[in-house]
Amino acid sequence: MQTEIVQIGTKLNPQEWKASNYAHYFNSKKELEQSKLLRDATLHLCGKAAERSRSNQLNVTRKLDSRLQNVSSWKSNVDKEKLAVANEMQALRYHISLLKNALNATEIPLEIPKKALAVRRKRTGSDLVRDQVEIELYKEIELISSVQESLRRTIEQAMNQFRDLESCLKRLHKDSTDKRSAMYKDNTAYNLTNMSEFLGYHKHAVEYDPNAVSPTEWEAYSENNIAKARSSRSLSENLRKKIQDLLGKAFQQLNDQNAKVQLAFGKRITETTNAKRQLEMQHRKILGEIENMHDSLEMLEKQMADLQTHMKVNNTRLEHRTWRPNIELCRDNPKHTLVSEYHYIAGDISAVRRRLSDTRMALERLNNRKWELEQEINVKTFTLFIDKDQCGKLRKQMDWRPFMQRQTGTLMSIQDRPLSSPVRYSPKKLSIDSLPASRLSARGPLLTY
Repeated sequence: MQTEIVQIGTKLNPQEWKASNYAHYFNSKKELEQSKLLRDATLHLCGKAAERSRSNQLNVTRKLDSRLQNVSSWKSNVDKEKLAVANEMQALRYHISLLKNALNATEIPLEIPKKALAVRRKRTGSDLVRDQVEIELYKEIELISSVQESLRRTIEQAMNQFRDLESCLKRLHKDSTDKRSAMYKDNTAYNLTNMSEFLGYHKHAVEYDPNAVSPTEWEAYSENNIAKARSSRSLSENLRKKIQDLLGKAFQQLNDQNAKVQLAFGKRITETTNAKRQLEMQHRKILGEIENMHDSLEMLEKQMADLQTHMKVNNTRLEHRTWRPNIELCRDNPKHTLVSEYHYIAGDISAVRRRLSDTRMALERLNNRKWELEQEINVKTFTLFIDKDQCGKLRKQMDWRPFMQRQTGTLMSIQDRPLSSPVRYSPKKLSIDSLPASRLSARGPLLTY
């Protein structure tokens, strides 16, 4: 096999060879140095990047933790206020129940004085009078109507306040729900690490949402919700106090008026009974006097008959003596005595006749008076039947105790909606015994709202 010898066109001299070797050495050394510098810079860059990444991730984690605590704190405040609003709604619902029951409790009592007035219009004669009983009955009707109007206005006001509380509760519930959702999202982000699964790139995640609010606006939103809820609760608490005062004062005034009507009835019945008793006494006296007048009339008639007999005897004697003959027809003492007797008897007959006329007229007047007394006694008896029996039976139905009892039925639909955080409210039952003495003794006009 033949060996081919490559021919180099130009041969290098030793000096050029050395220069070539040096150039290769220098260039490779330079590349090594640059490569080392690049490696050092790379290590420094990687270290800085890793440190910066760890530091930034730790800082973000701390910020997320702080944010979670802040959101949790605000959520706690919102939930606390939400619970307070729910409690207040239950309390206000209870007082609305009291108002509705009190309003329903006035329906039957309002008809009782109206029926009593209608029954008392059947009185007759002199008893058909506008007495104190009638005045008090009209006052009772006016008072009950005024209480009903106050209750209706207060119920409407309480319902508006209930709706306002419901609106506050909805806003607080939405705020709490949003914060719970935000805490879930932030907690998920807080727990993410480099070893977590389902990591990836998300387009536009780094961009700011134009609808996003600032932290100040975020805090102001919850602050406004809480402040509005507290204001609404304060108004509701004041309204509940007014409802208690209204019910207490209305109950006291209704009972006082009922007592006044009963007192007026009792006084009127006593007056009518006394008047009837006096009329009956007078009637008995009239009956006795009529009997006496009949006896007197009989006596006068007998006396008139006796006088007429005496007159007949006198006239017969005078007639017989006028027939005496001649000189015997003289004006002797018997003549004078008979004439005198005649005049006396005539005077007595005239007096007795006048007395008979007077006695008959007096007897007629007594009979008329007896009839009038009997009619008046019948009027008084009928009046007592009306006031004592019919009106008394009606007044027994006047019971204001249900006015202060809680309604057991359902309320209006808006109140029956379930709360997001149901809270039971068991206030002390409002009753007569629970009212202080100062409230029970209060007087004055009804509270109106």
